[in-house]
Amino acid sequence: MKRFILIVLLASFTLATQAQTNVVQDPPRRNLNRVDFQRKLETHRVAYINTRLDLTEAEANAFWPLYTKYVSELEAIRLNNCLYPDEMPQGVRMGDRVGSMSDKEAGAVLDAHLKMEADILALKDRYFKEFEKVLPVQKVATLYFVEREFMSRLMRRGPNSNIDRPRNNWPQGRGRRR
Repeated sequence: MKRFILIVLLASFTLATQAQTNVVQDPPRRNLNRVDFQRKLETHRVAYINTRLDLTEAEANAFWPLYTKYVSELEAIRLNNCLYPDEMPQGVRMGDRVGSMSDKEAGAVLDAHLKMEADILALKDRYFKEFEKVLPVQKVATLYFVEREFMSRLMRRGPNSNIDRPRNNWPQGRGRRR
């Protein structure tokens, strides 16, 4: 009889611990590779900018090839100025790493970062002049803010959100969300 009670207790204890482990599960991760994610992100960026700038067909036909070239040059600047890409452990940001560097190394990182920012500013200045040739000045002035707004809204959605799921009429939204 004692053996029977012991077996029943062990079985119920095992079932109870198994039930508890099944309650807390991580949400399923999407299996998007980097290329697919960037493609989806770019599709959403195009839709958002088209909507917010209210581009006509003629404006869009002239603007998008130029904008695509601008984005690819911007990415090239960022990739060329990437500091220690092979040495960085995944999940560690450069700002976290700078605290453990010598003053000389930190100064070199700062100089490289400022050079990259200057290159980006020069690129934006050059392309915004090109954009003014194909779009009204008001739309060109709005473009910078629309790009920042898109990224801000994307970051607010969080890393595990589904980019395809609309949230609060996302592409149509105007202004800050409270």
